[in-house]
Amino acid sequence: MSAPDFVHLHVHSEYSLLDGANRIGDLVNACVADGQPAIALTDHGNMFGAVELYQKASAKEITPIIGCEVYIARQSRHQPHSKKKGNGYNHLTLLARNQTGYQNLIKLASLAYLEGYHFRPRIDKELLFQHAEGLNCLSGCLAGEINQLFLADKEDEAASLAAELRDIFGPEHFWLELQRNGIDDQNVANEAMYRLHQRTNIPLIATNDIHYLRAEDCEAQDVLLCINTGAKKAEEKRFRFETDTLFFKSREEMGHMFRDLPESLKATMDVASQTEVELEFGNYHLPIFTADTGETPEQIFSRLLEEGLERKYGGSN
Repeated sequence: MSAPDFVHLHVHSEYSLLDGANRIGDLVNACVADGQPAIALTDHGNMFGAVELYQKASAKEITPIIGCEVYIARQSRHQPHSKKKGNGYNHLTLLARNQTGYQNLIKLASLAYLEGYHFRPRIDKELLFQHAEGLNCLSGCLAGEINQLFLADKEDEAASLAAELRDIFGPEHFWLELQRNGIDDQNVANEAMYRLHQRTNIPLIATNDIHYLRAEDCEAQDVLLCINTGAKKAEEKRFRFETDTLFFKSREEMGHMFRDLPESLKATMDVASQTEVELEFGNYHLPIFTADTGETPEQIFSRLLEEGLERKYGGSN
């Protein structure tokens, strides 16, 4: 059996600070070696690696898919994070489809820090719906709201949320995200996700939530988590990932994992084929300022200079 066409759409780099252990250049080289024509970058709450991904992927004729795994406050980004008060956060995978989507993703990532930061840079559904144009959306990892509703036996609520997201992004731009990482809760969520797919006909898509490049890099990434959380590696009750499968899997490996759902692999190519984002370099893009007084920028500049000289030297010669 030949390896299916597939691209990774849920990927963390070193810009997922003290969580991701991938260098972007290494990810791009892995795509080239495995014949994957595109790769996404979906770091936690930020787009710090977007330009580097674009430049390094484009140089190797790999399509860069600029994204972000956003944190969404359950209630409002303006309220403090609090699980007890119902304002915890969930994850959602967003990918820029075109220039409008890229600009909207920048707005979301920026406002998450400027307006929603509390432990994490957070947006909320109000912001998401205002800036959804041009974005592709995957339902998220195990920490996504739909999966969390499944685990709470709230499948009807999960179905309502999925329908809401499908309506916001459009039926051709929203997918139910499947991951097969061996985690027990993930297996439960996957079964519910498949039932939701059958119920709503929202398409499935396969991802692997990459945090490190090779299987043997799992140990190094675990050390990063210890640094991140201030824990010692020997501590039994510290935070750790419950799986050692979050590495860059080949098309053959992903094909074997999802051999019963080949359409979920093909869906990744659909996302890649929709992506048309071009970044321009070498030019300045300065804001256009229009004065209330009707003056030109040159006139304002001259006036401010004269006023400044008058304040400094007065009427003296």
